[in-house]
This record gives sequence, structure tokens and C-alpha cells, in this order.
Amino acid sequence: CSKIAPVKHAARSTSTHSERLLYRMPIRNLIVLAPSGLVLFEKEYGKEKIAQPRLLGSLLTAMTEFATQTTAMRPSYIEMSSLAVTMCREDSVTCALVHDRTDKALFGRLLAGEILMAFVEEYGGPGRELSQNLKDFKGFGEKIAGVVQNTVQAVLHDLGTAACVLHT
Repeated sequence: CSKIAPVKHAARSTSTHSERLLYRMPIRNLIVLAPSGLVLFEKEYGKEKIAQPRLLGSLLTAMTEFATQTTAMRPSYIEMSSLAVTMCREDSVTCALVHDRTDKALFGRLLAGEILMAFVEEYGGPGRELSQNLKDFKGFGEKIAGVVQNTVQAVLHDLGTAACVLHT
């Protein structure tokens, strides 16, 4: 296997390598929702982001409630013409990841699940009540790039050690 050379950036850049990597990925928005539908955390990425992501949080909550009442199942993936929304739920907290449709549900589920686990480990968990003060979650934005980078590295490592992958 060959190593990939790091991308050279201007010395003035204040963002980390992981943050730059995240902005080149097809993630558009990340929204973490409380059980009530309150948007606990949201972050926009790239140029093609969703306008008014807090309204999207309300829409997703309404769609989830409707689907649960009519089919007794929660939606986990919504595909539209050019983008998709993948939703994961853990300890009654939902992570909605808006990404390019071409990346499919598996990609979205992997990233949304890892981001949600990091959020729950940081702010929730068994016996801990989630704060309703949105300022408490502001620092989570700094952790996302590292979570995504670690997820990608873990997948690449697993592929590299898999017997079915041809190494040239």
C-alpha cells in the first residue's frame, strides 16, 4: 500500500487538516434533535448547504411522528432528487445527516451513527438528563471532524486487513 501525501495548504489557514477534510466531503448539514424535536446542535458544511436547518429539524420530527403513528416504524433514510437525509437514534436523541444522494444510506448511517455516539458519550448516556440549554452543546462542533476522520480511517484499516481485498 502506498501512503497518500498530505495536501499542502497556505500557512495562513487556521483550520485543521480534519476540518478541511470534512468540508471537502459531501456532508451538507448535521442536526442533532432532542426527543421533543428541539434542535440541540446544528452545523452547516460547504457551499451547498440547506437553508434554515432548524426548520428541517422540525420537518424531520413531524415526518418521524407521522411515520411512527401510521406504520409503527421510524424513517432512517430519506432520498430526494440530489440529496438524502440519514437519521440515527440513540438514547432518544436523533442525528440527522444531510448528504449527497450519491453516497447512499450506508455511508450516511456510518457517519451519522458515529457522530451520534460521540454526542451521546459527551452529553448524554444512561442516567444523565440532556440539557435544554443549547449553549451547552456549542463545543461539539470542534469534535465532529475528528470523529469523521477516525471513522474513515477505521474503515480503511478494516479494508486493508480484509482477506477479500486485493492489494496491488
